[in-house]
Amino acid sequence: MARKRATGRFYFLLILLLAVIAYLLYQNMPRRVTQGVVGSGFSTDNQTVDVVIIRDELVSSYEGLERVEYIAAEGAQVSIGTPIADIYTTSYIQKELNKLSATRESIRAYHLTLLDESTDSSLDRLGENVALKARELKSLVSGRASGNLSILEDDLRSTMAARQAYLKQNRLEDTKLQQLYADEEKRESSITSWKTNATADRAGIVSFYFDGYETVLTKDTFASVSAEMLHKIMNGDPSVMAQKSKRSEQVYRIVASDEWYVCLLSRDTSWSPVNGQELSFQMDGFEDITYTGTVAGVQRSGSEVIIQLAINEPIGPLVSQRAGSAKVGIHITGLSVPIRALTLQNGQYGVWVQGSYGITSFVQVNVLSQDRSKGLALVQPMQSDALYEGMTVMIY
Repeated sequence: MARKRATGRFYFLLILLLAVIAYLLYQNMPRRVTQGVVGSGFSTDNQTVDVVIIRDELVSSYEGLERVEYIAAEGAQVSIGTPIADIYTTSYIQKELNKLSATRESIRAYHLTLLDESTDSSLDRLGENVALKARELKSLVSGRASGNLSILEDDLRSTMAARQAYLKQNRLEDTKLQQLYADEEKRESSITSWKTNATADRAGIVSFYFDGYETVLTKDTFASVSAEMLHKIMNGDPSVMAQKSKRSEQVYRIVASDEWYVCLLSRDTSWSPVNGQELSFQMDGFEDITYTGTVAGVQRSGSEVIIQLAINEPIGPLVSQRAGSAKVGIHITGLSVPIRALTLQNGQYGVWVQGSYGITSFVQVNVLSQDRSKGLALVQPMQSDALYEGMTVMIY
């Protein structure tokens, strides 16, 4: 009887069977376990990112705004109660201001008339002081004399005020002058009734400039700002600006000088900073200042990553800067372990640590960076005291 010849199918099944047997034998063979030592590590890198600045600021608005007289200077540091501005909130105020100006001009003109007719030596002396200061100021302005213009202006105002006060106190018997002073007081009272003396409700830096994002980007919305919104803000898109009120108008804002935030938008999705990590950055155009912030959150959006930084140092010239680009210095300190010691369990990286009597335990870690050329990873334990320098980790 003739033998059957082995077919290709037979050989294929035979090879497959041998491969399965070899795999099972390999899996059950005792593996060689090596050990590594936990050390300290440091990593540094730099990259350019887009930046959006978010401030802790209080915006003050007023209804029916007609006129603002600024008292505080732009960028001045203020405390609670510091005068900021005089706010006039009626459409009729300009008429009253014009009337007050005309009344005061009439008072000045009548003062000159009284001076010409005066036989009062004290009043004459005060008038001469005013004339002297006026001549000195004229000589300084024309270049015929040297001196401090600001001081001379203050001196002239003081002598004029002294003359006016003397006239007011010593010429009360003059009926016309009495009527002019009464008109002035009436006009001042009318204007004061429509004026609000705005003072600072908090300490910080005062600014009178707005970009429309002040009430949209706040410390309360900081953590929820999306990548799409950040791109719109960097492009100055008005669609994400706060809607302007028809009834009220923003006048000033007071910015917390030592508490502010930034969102860093990077296209390096491999960048994985962790909460509490410190990052330093320099804004383009402000390269002479290095700011340092603490990572408060990380979001991933498609091909980009948003790093949220909380900053507790003076904001300086960025008080009116909203967006731009910056160079970020990434300085990472942590613990160094062999990359081969990293084990993934239930989606979380960790290392097996050898303890007393040869007992091993699994310590969960955040992987901060990897240097494959050295075979080392920089890690941070999820529990701060669970991993430290000098411990032994297992490499399977």
